[in-house]
Amino acid sequence: MTPQGQVSPPSQPGWFSRNWKWLAGCGCAVPVLCCGSLMVLAALAPESDFGKAISENVRVNESPARARVDCDKPTSEGVPCTVQRTGGAGSFTACWDLGLACQNGYVSTGHHCQAVGAAQGSAQVLMSFDVFSDPSKCDVVLRGDVKNLTLE
Repeated sequence: MTPQGQVSPPSQPGWFSRNWKWLAGCGCAVPVLCCGSLMVLAALAPESDFGKAISENVRVNESPARARVDCDKPTSEGVPCTVQRTGGAGSFTACWDLGLACQNGYVSTGHHCQAVGAAQGSAQVLMSFDVFSDPSKCDVVLRGDVKNLTLE
């Protein structure tokens, strides 16, 4: 005769033992997908080309003058711009319009002129907010576009 003992049912593994592979997979995949999507968005975002314009050849003082205007992001005092000579030797006056595109859809436009002497390679100027059309309507400046650059 064989002794008969009570046979206990096999123990069932706990929840973590059964699901650790799913947990590890999701724990790794979610951060990778989030970081990857942020990198794709950053790559597709436009570069910070705030406000730039390059002039055509213009005869000034019998010498073809060329220039470019680069405007930086606005500060509390105004918009700093640089007029850079790219060709020619004579003095000239550069005039341009700067449009500030705002987050709420409003575009505030300002006009400015800056003289550049014959010996100067560039000139710095601060466009005051007084020259812009109703800047108080602009909530947040997103970008600036330099247009209508002329040399006199």
